[in-house]
Amino acid sequence: MAVKKTVKRTVKKRRKARKVVPIESVLSSLEANVSLSAVNKRALSRIKQADAAVARLEKRVETAAARVSKAVESAAKAKTAAAKANAKERAASARTALKEVKASLTQATSEQKKALRLARALNKSLQSAQAKMAKEYEKMAKVAENAAEKTTRRRRTRKKRAAKKA
Repeated sequence: MAVKKTVKRTVKKRRKARKVVPIESVLSSLEANVSLSAVNKRALSRIKQADAAVARLEKRVETAAARVSKAVESAAKAKTAAAKANAKERAASARTALKEVKASLTQATSEQKKALRLARALNKSLQSAQAKMAKEYEKMAKVAENAAEKTTRRRRTRKKRAAKKA
């Protein structure tokens, strides 16, 4: 008789869902605090450049795909063997051009994601720094409040006594 193995059940902990801050609010926060650090300014310009590059490359992908479909259609419609061969060659070159454009698009999107990740990290550090500053200010405000409450002056009685005796 075989010995039955006991199977350990893995207890899955329910993780709290991460709060995803919308990128628009992150960007507006960085724009508002752009004077705090040059890094904020560089991050914003990086994001703008990445967005522009992605938009430009998406247009190029569309035109390249249209060229490929057009070349394939012309290859199908070609009547002579030579024309068909030329059309197929054009279609192949259009396909390679499309592949290149798609590769550059994926590279541009990865750059865009990096820029957005940097912006989110900067926003998070900015929020924590502001929270820290608020706590520090609260401490200082309490000290100032207590100092303002004390209107009586301390008398230096020991020094006065020493002065009288001398």
